[in-house]
Amino acid sequence: MIWRNLTKIKYYENGNYYDSHYDVARFTILTYWFKEPKSFTGGDLYFKEQYINIKPKIGDIVIFPSREPYFHQSKIVTSGTKYMSAIFF
Repeated sequence: MIWRNLTKIKYYENGNYYDSHYDVARFTILTYWFKEPKSFTGGDLYFKEQYINIKPKIGDIVIFPSREPYFHQSKIVTSGTKYMSAIFF
C-alpha cells in the first residue's frame, strides 16, 4: 500500500462547520493560524466518541489517528474566520 501526504488549507467563516467524520489516512495533523487576539469564536475541534473538545489556540498542533473510532468535527464558527491546515499521511 502506498501512502501519500496530502495537505489542505481551509478556512471557516461565520456560520461554517464540518460535520462528524473520520479521515482516510493513517494520521491527521491539524494546525491553526491566527494572530492574537484571536479573531474568531467557536470552531472547536470535537471528538464525538471520546467526548473531547479542543478550543484552538495560536500555533496549536493536534495529531491523531485518522480512522475509527476518532470521529471528529469542527463545530460552528460563531463569529470571524478560522484558518487552519490539515495534513493527512
